Amino acid sequence: MKILIVESDCVSAKVLERALVHLGHEVITTTNGEEAWEILQQEPIPVVITAWMVGKLEGPELCRRIRTLSERGYTYTILLTSRESREDRIEAMNTGTDDILNKPLDRVELAQRLSVAERIIHMQEHLEHQTRVLDRQRRSLELTNAQLIQQSKELKITLERLEQLSRIADISRKRFSQLFETIPVACFTFDCNGNIFEWNNKAAEVFGYQPYEAMGQNLEQIFGKKVLKRNVKRAFLNVLKGKSFHGVEWNAGKKALLVSGYPLRGPDGTITGAVATAVDVTEQKQAKAKIAEQLSKLEEAHRALSRANEEIREANEKLEALATTDYLTGIPNHRSFQERLSQFISLGRRGKKFALAMIDVDYFKNFNDEFGHQAGDDVLRAVAQVLSRKVREHDFVARYGGEEFAVIFDDVDENNAYHLAARLCQAVSEIQNQHRNITISIGISVFGERTNTQEALIRAADLALYRAKEEGRNRVVIADSSSVEAA
Repeated sequence: MKILIVESDCVSAKVLERALVHLGHEVITTTNGEEAWEILQQEPIPVVITAWMVGKLEGPELCRRIRTLSERGYTYTILLTSRESREDRIEAMNTGTDDILNKPLDRVELAQRLSVAERIIHMQEHLEHQTRVLDRQRRSLELTNAQLIQQSKELKITLERLEQLSRIADISRKRFSQLFETIPVACFTFDCNGNIFEWNNKAAEVFGYQPYEAMGQNLEQIFGKKVLKRNVKRAFLNVLKGKSFHGVEWNAGKKALLVSGYPLRGPDGTITGAVATAVDVTEQKQAKAKIAEQLSKLEEAHRALSRANEEIREANEKLEALATTDYLTGIPNHRSFQERLSQFISLGRRGKKFALAMIDVDYFKNFNDEFGHQAGDDVLRAVAQVLSRKVREHDFVARYGGEEFAVIFDDVDENNAYHLAARLCQAVSEIQNQHRNITISIGISVFGERTNTQEALIRAADLALYRAKEEGRNRVVIADSSSVEAA
């Protein structure tokens, strides 16, 4: 991993550089913030370790500027300082500094902090990759949706054209008596006995009989009983009784027709016959069928789009879960713990009571060595399940790392915290394990005047945990204020 060192003290810079090279990292060293800022604008560097006083552009201001380079990927910043006042550390964190490392340099702590940085950077890169993939899918879906909208508009235009054709056909039916020979629809007349005595050119085209072949013939002789369906025949009989009809469907062979009929009256008003028109709507019916098919496809596409949106939502939820959940135990991870502890610290400064318990599985390394890592993983999962079940609903459980867990007890004092932690010890000791009994040691620190920062609270709980292990393990120890102050 490439790391940029910003240190005006040559000796400190050399010591830090050697430590990083020994850990296998690629190192660039600068002596002032201005030069570091120039380098960072030229190329992205995953990790920057800067001292506080590094020229006119101090370390915290450099960290603040780095946060403006978000389009180049995430840069993890560590401020190396001997300042320990609360105000200085808050100022540093407010500038966007990810971590603060105390001087003089502790190589083991440096390695651990860099391990955390590397995990966070890898996680950030993974999340950014997933975001880019989802963004491409979203753009693809938006393009598909735009195409579907365009198709919908085209279908609307087609329907409007069909409606226009229908209106034209309706007008034609109303004016057939005046335009009998020239109207573009099949038209014929017949007398009260059903004998044809007029037949226009369009009728010849539609039915395949020339006027001289049709005139004088009976309707059943021309069309046949199979073609002259019952509904059409009934309509023809009713029109001779004075009942006009409009738009009766008639399937003449492969043709689809809309037939209309009107009575013809003599000078005295008596019905002498009827006139019928037949509009060929074969193409329109086929078009409607095609439109119905396209509408069905459009509905299916909308359903597919809805499913895709649901999949994107589920993918986002999974990404969020991956970023905040420990893969082995299924409980919140170290990152979630730090975020929740930060929230509790803010509430604590406004009067909220809470306590932090750091938990360590006793003799876990020996257990791994003796029974194998799979058995060790089973133990960690079992402990995580017991802790999650036994804490109160408003408490918070997380895996801190390795065989360590952390519990934030909400709204408790030292006495309450002790009893809650003791109950956890008892519950873990009752875990059924085929190899040997499992126990835990717990160190507790309560938020207070000397433990009002994340670092102080965790450090106090760690010291109490160390005492619990020194005193024989499988027990709870409360941090005292004097040990916190001495640390």
